[in-house]
Amino acid sequence: MNDSQVTCTEHLKWCQSRALELLDQGDVVGAWTSMLSDMSKHPETRAHERLKLGQLLMMSGAGAREMREFIETFTVQPAEKPAMEAEMNAAGFTWDPSHQGYARWTHMTAGVTALRQPYMSDQQWDEHQQKKIAEAQEKLRQQPAV
Repeated sequence: MNDSQVTCTEHLKWCQSRALELLDQGDVVGAWTSMLSDMSKHPETRAHERLKLGQLLMMSGAGAREMREFIETFTVQPAEKPAMEAEMNAAGFTWDPSHQGYARWTHMTAGVTALRQPYMSDQQWDEHQQKKIAEAQEKLRQQPAV
């Protein structure tokens, strides 16, 4: 598949279909290896955070059912700005819309990042952002005056 001519979503669908084909044949390791290899062939999927979770799943001895669920629920949807945009901006965070489909805010001065993980509910994400705002404010208080 020529990665310069397909979207990230199209590439993911191709990766999933190839991996699921192997999984249908009972090859759990082959399915994961295929998914990992194929994801590395597109610039927007090669460093996807969820690939690390797949490695952990394999190391934990995942079976066909767990691997199928993991592969089928893999997404690369563009991250939407969360409802707390005003609060995050007011606290000095900037939005990173290009972070592999994950919602991410970064506070460069404080060195704090709020990254939405795929397992987080909206409520958990809001709580995580509040925690990161407090963390950034604390770090800024501790910095010496210039």
